[in-house]
Amino acid sequence: MKIIHSLTLLTLGVISSCVLVLPHRVIAAEPTKTSSVETSSKLTEENISQAMKAIAEAEKKEDIDALLMFLVPYGVSEVTVESQGNSITRNLEGVDAHRQMLETTFKRVKNREVLNERQTIRFSPDGQLAIVTRATIEKLTTEDGKQFISAGTDTFRFAWVDNQPKVISTKSQGWLEERPASAK
Repeated sequence: MKIIHSLTLLTLGVISSCVLVLPHRVIAAEPTKTSSVETSSKLTEENISQAMKAIAEAEKKEDIDALLMFLVPYGVSEVTVESQGNSITRNLEGVDAHRQMLETTFKRVKNREVLNERQTIRFSPDGQLAIVTRATIEKLTTEDGKQFISAGTDTFRFAWVDNQPKVISTKSQGWLEERPASAK
């Protein structure tokens, strides 16, 4: 059970995505008194793409504060990880829960190499919501030198909040397996 717990903590941050990323793909922001979802959409493919590029850069640098800037204070994430025949789901609510998960994940992962990634952006019919789906395959090395292959899909839901695109929720589903010694 201890192995599963360690793998779960590792993958919850890796497949988030997430928030939020992830998840290390999980994203959040500091609360503000004026946070409100705007009624007129200003979401565009350009500003969503820019936000996702900034998120990817912050993930690469393990910059938790930069990641947390993208999540509304009430943001929620659902992260499901499958490993060794078990499935574990964790729900996160608010900035503090996302910060704690990101800190744990970044501490456990020593090295991360993206092997393949693709992303799609869709908009709700009324233009009030953007949905980004990111599929990622990564090779991970933990602090104790173990190597894993991780594959997952992160779904980010953006709304226009405080005059910028913000993540209001994420859902991450992933798989994690340790690489055999012969494959390393």
